[in-house]
Amino acid sequence: PLVAKFTATDDVTLFYDDDQYSYRIPAIARTGNNTLVAVSDYRHNLDDIGRDNHGTGTKRIDLVMRTSNDNGATWSATRTIAAGDNSKTGSYLRAFGDAAIAAYGNNILVMAAAGDVLYTAGTTSNPNRMARIYSTDNGENWTIEEMTTKMYSQSTSLIPSAGSAFFGSGKLAVDENFNNTGKARIYGALLVRIGSNNYNNFAVFSDDLGATWKILGGDNTNPIASGDEPKIEILPNGQILLSARRGGGRVFRVFTYGDDKANGAGSWGNAAVNGCGNGGSNATNGEIICLNAKKIDGTAVKLLLQSQPQGGSNQYDRNNVTIWYKEVSAAETYT
Repeated sequence: PLVAKFTATDDVTLFYDDDQYSYRIPAIARTGNNTLVAVSDYRHNLDDIGRDNHGTGTKRIDLVMRTSNDNGATWSATRTIAAGDNSKTGSYLRAFGDAAIAAYGNNILVMAAAGDVLYTAGTTSNPNRMARIYSTDNGENWTIEEMTTKMYSQSTSLIPSAGSAFFGSGKLAVDENFNNTGKARIYGALLVRIGSNNYNNFAVFSDDLGATWKILGGDNTNPIASGDEPKIEILPNGQILLSARRGGGRVFRVFTYGDDKANGAGSWGNAAVNGCGNGGSNATNGEIICLNAKKIDGTAVKLLLQSQPQGGSNQYDRNNVTIWYKEVSAAETYT
């Protein structure tokens, strides 16, 4: 049997609905000095960006943060790192949510959905927005920058045909010494709306803490054409794994670098495949992560973990959360 062993402490509730607002979509990362940084939506509108279906009278969403310097035993007070402003109609400043986070050294990057346009309503002339929120001093100070027209919706952007896009929330993948250059490369996965097609997944990378991004595999490379919210991870052999939400489980595809690693050249190889089937039509976001582990005899291994509710017949039956696992090795090539 697979046995996970932890040094247990008492449960710590990081974000709790103790008022009329709603915490959603958590993300967590560890900085170079072992500070844990946890981020969450704080939804004044009780809903997704662009909605006010609950009659709150606002479309405001904040991103809030707590930190721990003792491996999660104790945590700082809640702090707002990006405050939405309901008066900023049509601006990226109205709301921030669905954080995707990376950390290395003293640097922390959060890529967030933003603004007041619902993802499924975004067009090239009126897109949903995107923000870059980052710190270079271990979370003490934060800078907010709009990224919409750098990433999509105009002729000079990364994906000019898109009207909406956001990073799969949770974890961005970080290679802190990419290609032995001593520089960090961050990988992210985008859900992209093109025309009326809401389900396009692009993998992207940044070598400058999210200031600029390129598409992994080259311009217009869309490795999963029918996936929902995606996640990305680095395999032990340097391949890149894309995992996307799909009714009934997940869908996966693997990227292999070519000679021009600096520009992200390579191949996505075999077609995308379904996996982690839940026996129904449940569809929800879930995290994928590669971790160090040990076999019962003490042998060190790498385990790939994927969370996905077993659920039931409806996509919103988000119960029976299950973790699938796969042992992976630097000595193998994956398809």
